[in-house]
Amino acid sequence: MCYTTGDGAMCATGTSLYIDEHSKLGDGRMVLNSIGQRRFRVKEVVRERPVLVCEVEWLDPIDPAPESPEVEALGKEVAELVCDVLNLNLKLDRVDEKGSAMFKKEITGKGARSVSFIAATLFADSQPEQQFLLEMGSTEERLKREKEVFDETRKWLTAQISLKSVFGDSEASGQERGQQGPTKGGLGSEQD
Repeated sequence: MCYTTGDGAMCATGTSLYIDEHSKLGDGRMVLNSIGQRRFRVKEVVRERPVLVCEVEWLDPIDPAPESPEVEALGKEVAELVCDVLNLNLKLDRVDEKGSAMFKKEITGKGARSVSFIAATLFADSQPEQQFLLEMGSTEERLKREKEVFDETRKWLTAQISLKSVFGDSEASGQERGQQGPTKGGLGSEQD
C-alpha cells in the first residue's frame, strides 16, 4: 500500500498490509480491514496494468531489535498522551466512547515501535502527516514528532474545554477561526 497524492503521484515509501477482514459490496467494490506489517521503498515499477506491480526494498527487519529503555519510556509517554487526547475528545463529543475505549486498549502496554505506528493512525485527516511519519527512519524520530503534536493537541483541547465551559459550544469550536485539532476522523497536524 502506497499513499497517492491528489494529482495521482505515488509516494515511494509504503507498507505491506495484512488483510484481517473483508467483505464484498453489491457494486463489486470491497471493504477491507487491514493491519500494516512492514515498510518498504519502491525501487522500480515493473508493471502498471492490469494491477500495479513494483519491485521493493524492505525497510524494516522481520524481527526488529529491541528499542533502548529511553525510547521505550518515550513510547509509554506518547501512549499516555494519546489516551489523554482521546479523553479530551470524549469531553467535547468528538469521538464515540466505544471507539475510544478500543483504541486505548490497542495502544496501552505496547512496545515503543508499535505505539509509534498505532499513534500515527490517528492522523487519518492528514495523510501527508501520516506519510511523513511512515518515512521516518527510526521509532525515536516518529515518537518525538508524535509527542510534539499530541502535547500541542492536548493543550488545544484543554483550552477548548475551558472555553466551552465558559461560553458554550459556539465559542469553543475554534474551527471558525481556522484552527485544526482532533476530529472524529483523526488528528489534524496544524495547531495555532
